[in-house]
Amino acid sequence: MLNVVLGVLNALAAMTASKYFIGAVGAAGMAVLVCNLAPWFVPKAQPATLGYLAAAKLQTLDEKKTNFTASDLWKTNGAVIMAVRRPG
Repeated sequence: MLNVVLGVLNALAAMTASKYFIGAVGAAGMAVLVCNLAPWFVPKAQPATLGYLAAAKLQTLDEKKTNFTASDLWKTNGAVIMAVRRPG
């Protein structure tokens, strides 16, 4: 009788372990699929136009915090500006 109970428990344990293994393989496969499909659903970055960059508002980092536009800076000296957009 004990052998029958142990045999049933071993069979249930094997079935449970195989279900977890199949679930883990399925989850890993879906993760790979989603990670590789994501770039197709994300819009591509658009290059900034000259007009957009010229109208960008800039601020100095000293105590005065002077505000001006990028086109004003280009008029006084040939500056190169790196535009970084932060969310928020």
